[in-house]
Amino acid sequence: MALSKTLHIFVLQYSLKRSLSCLRSLEMRHIQALFLFILTAPYLYAWHGDVDKFSFSSDTIRLNAPAETAEAYIADTSSVVFNAYWRCTFRFDYAPSSSNYAKWYLMSDSENLTERLNGYYIRIGHTNKNIALCRQSGSNSQVVAQGETSRINEPCTFTISALRSEAGVWQVYSQIEAEPDSTLEAEIQENTFDHATHCGFMFKYTSTRSHAFSAWGFSRTGVSFDYDAHPAGSVWLLSDIFTPDGSGENQLAYICYSLPESSTANVYIFNTNGVLVKRLANNAMLPPVGFITWDGKSERNLQMPPGIYVVLFEAFTSERVILRRKVPFVISLK
Repeated sequence: MALSKTLHIFVLQYSLKRSLSCLRSLEMRHIQALFLFILTAPYLYAWHGDVDKFSFSSDTIRLNAPAETAEAYIADTSSVVFNAYWRCTFRFDYAPSSSNYAKWYLMSDSENLTERLNGYYIRIGHTNKNIALCRQSGSNSQVVAQGETSRINEPCTFTISALRSEAGVWQVYSQIEAEPDSTLEAEIQENTFDHATHCGFMFKYTSTRSHAFSAWGFSRTGVSFDYDAHPAGSVWLLSDIFTPDGSGENQLAYICYSLPESSTANVYIFNTNGVLVKRLANNAMLPPVGFITWDGKSERNLQMPPGIYVVLFEAFTSERVILRRKVPFVISLK
């Protein structure tokens, strides 16, 4: 054992010496070029899209596009939709306008943020020079809630944070650099979309503003639905245990599914005695992927006691049964 340990130390020391020798043999300009590549390579951020129109440094992205009137976007994969929190700091070097503004996509079902998609974004600037929560359906966008007009009416640095609760209540806050506190810009319950694959940024700019925007400190957390990790014909729960006790956390059971096609479905909850507790879906038409929630209450709106329960998920068409699964889970109270 002692010999083996000594040999291991010798090999490790030899490897370190060889590595140092190789590093010394590199010219300094090669080392500098290597570090510059590591710091600026866009793939380290997992960004897709018009990456050639942006520069990347540390956690900062900056629009660095040709002097032309156009739009540019970058997107990252994200399936965060509920109990979610997004945060980012922006810098506008010029006052925004209808031709120079930003869209911060929190949820999108498409990577390309300049084409048709379903999702939500925060519009910063535009005609009203404010901060607005918007819903996009295909190529149509609608403001669902917005803040004070002319709030972003000059060059400034500001931080925006957005929250979406388990019940689908949105809250959007902003704080301009010199302000001591955050301002509530928008609050609304909005549940049109509950599926996302990407998030990201889209900047609309003119030829004189092609370097006008930057963002940093981007973060996101929340309940995520990774449908790509499950093949068609799957039923699963985000958590096998949920606690509908009013504590504010893990209040709903998320019953997720992935089907080969749109189908009619029955989704029922039973207790361990085989007694039907709740009909969540009864001959309901469901899209190929999605989820259904249960708040732990019975058909008579009574809170069910702690214990083991079973989800029965049946999907079918007029011609055949596509899927039939039973998935057990637990109600637990803190």
